[in-house]
This record gives sequence, structure tokens and C-alpha cells, in this order.
Amino acid sequence: MADALPKPPSGKHISVQVIRSATSAGANYEEARGAESNKDFIHKLAISLKELRETRYWLKIIDRAKLVPSNRMNDIIREADELCRIIGLHCDRKEEDGLIINEVSMRYILNCQLSVSDF
Repeated sequence: MADALPKPPSGKHISVQVIRSATSAGANYEEARGAESNKDFIHKLAISLKELRETRYWLKIIDRAKLVPSNRMNDIIREADELCRIIGLHCDRKEEDGLIINEVSMRYILNCQLSVSDF
């Protein structure tokens, strides 16, 4: 999808941003799965969610600016939404406790096999 963006500076900038945030989301998800502690796990998963949200933002910009045909973007944006929901469901934000991941969610995520193409 990034290769389909226009080559002028705006398209190139957005392409770089999408690639950076999407690959960071996947890398941090994998880092979370191999975390050395609960704190490390929570931190990496939170970064993955943040990067997924950024990716979704750039995808929506691409769609709204009509840089890539909407029929191609609809499925990609829907997939980004689904990934945000999947990771987001396992994260509860509590101001006093920071980011909390319950034990069931932690086991689910550690056993879940998302491929690189999912990001």
C-alpha cells in the first residue's frame, strides 16, 4: 500500500510514517510476547497499541486525501481498527494504577500468533 502513494513530498512523508508506525506496532507486539517481566510486557503492549493507533490515523489521512482508491483503503482501515480493538481489549487504563493487563488477557496475548501481514 505504501508503494501506491504518490511520489511528491506529501505522499513520501505519509508513506514513511505508515511504514514506521506499522512495523513498530508489530515489533513491539513481538517484544511484549518475549517480555522479561509483567512491567516490561505492559509497557511494550502499550507502545504497540499506540503505534497501531498512529498507523490507523495515517491510513485515514490517506483515505480522506484520496491518495489511494477508497475501495483499497476500506479493508486496510477495517483491519487496523480490528487490531486496535484486539490489543485495546486487553488494556485497561486506570489513572492511579497506570496500564493494567489482566491475567487471562496476558495468557491470550502470549499464545496469540499474529503474523507480520496482520500489521
